[in-house]
Amino acid sequence: MSVKGAIVLPSGEGMQWEFFNHDPLIKIVARAQIELNVEGDVEDWALMNEKSGKYITEQNRDQELSQGVLATLKRSPKSLAEESVRILSTKTDHEICLELENVVKNAEEYSFSQEFYKRDGVTHLLEIIRRTPIFDSFSCSILAYSLQALCLVMDFIGTELWSKIIDNMLVKKLTEIVKSNEAKEKVRGVQSEKIRSSTISSTLTRNSSMRDFDIQNTKDGKADTLKTMTNDTEPPMAQFALSAIDNVVRMTEEGFDLITSPPALLKPADIIIFISDSNLECAHHALALINALFAHPKQENKEEFYRDLLDRNIRLNMEKLIREVTPKDVEIACHISEFQYLLLGLHKDAAMTPVDAEDEQQMAMLERVKIQALSEQYSSEWSGLGFSDTTDRTRDFQQCPPGLLALQCINHFVQKHTDRHREMVLDQLSRDKDRQCPFIKSAVAVAGLLFQQLRIAKDYIGVEIEFLPIVFSQDNIFFELFSVTVQLFNNTWHEMYAKTSDFNKVVDVVREQLNMVFKGDKKVSNIEDFKSSLKSVPFSKIQEQRLKSLEKDSQPIIQLRGKLEPELQKLVNRQRLTVLEAGEISKKNSIFRFSDKKRFC
Repeated sequence: MSVKGAIVLPSGEGMQWEFFNHDPLIKIVARAQIELNVEGDVEDWALMNEKSGKYITEQNRDQELSQGVLATLKRSPKSLAEESVRILSTKTDHEICLELENVVKNAEEYSFSQEFYKRDGVTHLLEIIRRTPIFDSFSCSILAYSLQALCLVMDFIGTELWSKIIDNMLVKKLTEIVKSNEAKEKVRGVQSEKIRSSTISSTLTRNSSMRDFDIQNTKDGKADTLKTMTNDTEPPMAQFALSAIDNVVRMTEEGFDLITSPPALLKPADIIIFISDSNLECAHHALALINALFAHPKQENKEEFYRDLLDRNIRLNMEKLIREVTPKDVEIACHISEFQYLLLGLHKDAAMTPVDAEDEQQMAMLERVKIQALSEQYSSEWSGLGFSDTTDRTRDFQQCPPGLLALQCINHFVQKHTDRHREMVLDQLSRDKDRQCPFIKSAVAVAGLLFQQLRIAKDYIGVEIEFLPIVFSQDNIFFELFSVTVQLFNNTWHEMYAKTSDFNKVVDVVREQLNMVFKGDKKVSNIEDFKSSLKSVPFSKIQEQRLKSLEKDSQPIIQLRGKLEPELQKLVNRQRLTVLEAGEISKKNSIFRFSDKKRFC
C-alpha cells in the first residue's frame, strides 16, 4: 500500500513522491536528502505536512500521509530544539531576542514543544524572564517573546506541570510585568488582531538548507533589525503574563495564596484595565484570570471580591468588551459566560436558604413590605399582601429555591419601586377576593422562574459560549429583572381575567414570555430592552401561538389523529368499493372524436 504526493524544500524545489506504508520515515527522509541534494545527518531533518503544519511522525503518519500530500523537508524538531536551547543558554541578549521569536514560531507545533521541554528549554525561558528587567523597549521585547514561548510550550506539555516550575520569584516577576507602565502602554498601542499571526517578524531572512532562518546581518545591521522588531511585531508582554498567572492560579495549589496573600501581589484594579483594551487577546486573558480568582475554592468572600470589581468599573469594562466581541471570538465568549455564571451564582446561597422566623433582619424585611404598601386603613391586615398563611408568614419562603432570595427580591422592589409596589397591592385590595393577584405568592413564583431562566443552579461546565448582555448592564441586575417581571405577572394576571384557582396557569404563561425574551434571536442588552421585549409578547400572542401549536404538534391532537386515521381509511375504502360495485358513468378520455364520449364500468 502506498500514497502519492510530493516532497519539497522551503525554497519551493521538490519532486513527486510515492510513500510506501512499509517504509520507515527515517528511510524516506534519507532518500529525500539524496534526491534533493540536502546535506547533514538524517536525524536533523524531518517531513512536515504543509497543509496541517504538523511534523509527520510514526505515530501520526496514517493521518498526515494522505493521498496527494505535500510534505516539506525541514529541520527536525530535535535539531531545532537543540539549537534553540544552545543559543538561549550561551549567546548575547541580541541573539537571544532573535532566537526567541523563532522559538515562538516553532512552539506552535507539538513535536518541537516536546523536544524543547525535554532539553530544559523551559528552564532557560524562566531564567531569561527572571533576569530581564522591565525598563526599555528591548528588554520588553525579550520578555514578551519569552512569556509567549513559555505559554505555548506549556499548553502542549500539560498545564498541570506549572506546579513544577512555579516559585515566589517567578510569580512576583509576572505580577510586576502586569502592573508595569511599559506593559500597559504597549497594550494600548497594539492592534486587536490574533497575536499568533503577528509574531512572525519579516525582519529575519530564512535559509532552508540549514535552518528555517539564517541571520545575515552585520553587527550594525543586527541592531537595526532589533530596533524594527521592538516596535509592534512582538505580542504585548502583559497578555502572556496574565495567561501564565491564570495557569498558576488554576493549576497549582499554592498559586492563589501567592497572588492574594496580604500584601496582595495583584489586585482587581491591576487586571481590569486590560479588559476594556482594544486588544481582544489581552482582554481574554485578563477576564480568564479574574474568573480564576473569582471561582477559586479558597476565595472565601466572593461578594466582597465582586464589590472590589464594581469599585473598579468592571461592569462598564464588560459592556465595552461585549460590544467588541464577534461570533468568531469563541474563547472570549466562553469567559464572558463563565463570569456571568459566577456573578449570578452569588445569589445561589440565598436561594437555597429558607427564611428563618427567628432572624430579626429577615422579619424586618417582611414588616417593611406591609408598612410600605398598606395605608392606615389596612395597616393591621397581612392577608391583603397575598400570603398563603398570615399566621406563619415565612411559609411562602420555605421552598428552596427561591427561599430567602425571593424575600431579598421583594425587599429590593419595596425599597426601590415603592410607589409601584403600593399601587399594585392597593389595586388588588379593591378587587373581588377571587380576582386578586396575591403579591407575595406571585413574587415568590417570579423569583423561582428567574432562577430557572438564568440557570443559576446549573453547574458551569466550561464550554458554554452563550451569555446575556443585560446581566452586565447595571448593578443588582437580578433584583431589577425581578422588579420588571413581578409587574409583568400582575399585568398578565389581569389580562387573563385569572382567578385564584388559575395561579399555575398564569405562572406557565409568564414562563413562556420569559422564554421568548431570553431565548429570542435578539439579545436584550438593558432593562429598557427587557421591558419592551416583554410588552411585545402579551398573553394574546402566547395564546395565539398555543393555538397554532395545538393544531400541529400537541400530544392530544397527535393521539387523536393516530386513533382516527385508521377508521377514516376504512371508511374511504368502503366508499370506493361501493362505487365500484354499483358502477358509474364516467367521461371517456380519448384522442379520437367518437360519438360515445361516455362509458360505463
